[in-house]
Amino acid sequence: MSDVQGRIPFSNSPKLHDRIGNIKTDKKELAKSAFRNAEELYTGAGLIFMQNIQLIQVVSVNLAFACELFLKAILYELDIDFGRTHRIVELFQLLPEEYQKKIKENVNFKYEKKSNFELVLEEISDTFVFLRYSHERKAVVSNWDGLSMISTAIMKISRDVIEGEK
Repeated sequence: MSDVQGRIPFSNSPKLHDRIGNIKTDKKELAKSAFRNAEELYTGAGLIFMQNIQLIQVVSVNLAFACELFLKAILYELDIDFGRTHRIVELFQLLPEEYQKKIKENVNFKYEKKSNFELVLEEISDTFVFLRYSHERKAVVSNWDGLSMISTAIMKISRDVIEGEK
């Protein structure tokens, strides 16, 4: 692989892309890009789920990553710095109260009490990392209801924010 002037190299190395300046800095552009990526992960999770429920871990990883990116899209749009965190609960807590409230109002758990929102949010916050290393566990259990319902609510509010219906 070589540096070709004026072109993006075929490489997945973040260090290389940072070095050549292939990085977005405009917050509005970052918000839209994070939202598009999150939508793809969310849609992919749905397609995989419909195809083969046995792939629930793959679906859960996609939903957890989508949650993170939907939240980051809102934070970029609102010009709120989130540092280097990836935890869903920490990103959620950075949102202004009005957006937290909207997300909570849009969650419709099937098996959880709505009053358990914060507990469930904390529980799903490390799903992405936990399931990436599930091969190291004797058993893997996750809160599917919490993850799917919270990700759907976050997606709805993120769409409203990104499409200008703040």
